[in-house]
Amino acid sequence: MEGKETKMGFHESVIPQLFTGKTKTYRLREHNINVDDVLDFENSQSGKTVGKGKIKKIEKKEINEINLKDETHAITYESVNELITAFKTHYPEREITPETEVFVYSYAFEPTEEEKAKNNA
Repeated sequence: MEGKETKMGFHESVIPQLFTGKTKTYRLREHNINVDDVLDFENSQSGKTVGKGKIKKIEKKEINEINLKDETHAITYESVNELITAFKTHYPEREITPETEVFVYSYAFEPTEEEKAKNNA
């Protein structure tokens, strides 16, 4: 499929969460991927691949429909406004409201051998 994405970037501040059980990410754009696709997960700042992620589930929701206490996301939130503030950190150019649609990607993460050794994963 032309245009299919083969990687998903994570901010370097989020990378450690991948090694401590994070299995869900919220994105404001569709990544043109399907369930069972395997992607390189990379540090967005360095471009370095830290592992592979197999997509398990894709959901489209409004921000106000997200379970703020979902620990599979690693970070939980006290309010929708707190979640919106987190989105604005990564998407400062976007207008974000409680009704903004997001893509929720659930995945299984497998670190590279180098990252396993480094993170004792």
